[in-house]
Amino acid sequence: MEAQKFKIGQAGYEASKKNTVIWAITAIVIVIIAFGYYTYEPRNGADAMWVGLLVFLILLYGFLVFRILKKLKAAYDSYVITIDELTITREQKNLLPRSILLSDITAIIKSTNGAFTIKGKTNDPANTIIISKLIDDREALALVLEGIKPITVNTRPTFKEKYGRWVSIAILLPLLGVYLIDNKIVVSICAAFSVVLYTVAFFKVLKNKDGMSKPRKSLISIVWLLLLVLAISYFKLIA
Repeated sequence: MEAQKFKIGQAGYEASKKNTVIWAITAIVIVIIAFGYYTYEPRNGADAMWVGLLVFLILLYGFLVFRILKKLKAAYDSYVITIDELTITREQKNLLPRSILLSDITAIIKSTNGAFTIKGKTNDPANTIIISKLIDDREALALVLEGIKPITVNTRPTFKEKYGRWVSIAILLPLLGVYLIDNKIVVSICAAFSVVLYTVAFFKVLKNKDGMSKPRKSLISIVWLLLLVLAISYFKLIA
C-alpha cells in the first residue's frame, strides 16, 4: 500500500483559533472581575498602581494568547498522520514521533467529537495515537482505518470532551483565590487545591514524558508555579 498522509489544513486551524480566542476572553474577563473586586474603592482603594497592574496583566495576557496561537499554528502545520503498509505514524512539532504496527492495532475508536484513537497492544501512552478531529479528509481517513480494523464508535462523550474547557476555567479560581483573597481559611483551601492540581499535572507530564520532546521544560515550569503558590500562601498566612 502506498503511504498516505493526512494533515490539518487552514480550516482546522481557524476553527481551533476561534475556540481558543473565545475561551481566552472568558478567562481574562474572570480575572478582570476578580481584580476589579479586589481594587474596588471601599475595599482596598483603587489607586493608580492597581489600575496600572491590571492594564499590564491584560496586555501581558494578550501577548501570551498571541504566542499560543502562533505555536498552535506551527503545531498544526507540522501535524502529519502517515499510514503505510506496515505502520501508522503521528508526527508533530515538540512531540516525539509515535508509530504503531498495523498488526499490533487492537482497536480503532471514533469519539463523539470526530477524533480517532488508535490503540496498540498495551495501555502505555506510547502505544496509543490520537488523531485530531480537525484532520482534513476525515472521510478518506475513516475508509483507510476501516480497512485496517473495524471502527468502534463511542456514542458517549468523555468527561474531558464535555467539561475539559470548563475545568480549565475553573482551575483559575483557586489560583485567583491565593493571590486576591485575604481570609486565611479561604487562602488555605485555595492553596491546597492549587497544590493538588499542580502535583497531578506534574505526574501527568512525567507519565507521558516519553512522547514529549521537551518534558524537562514543562516539569520545571510546573515546579516554579507550585513554589510561587506556596510562597504567596505562606506570607499571607503568617501576616
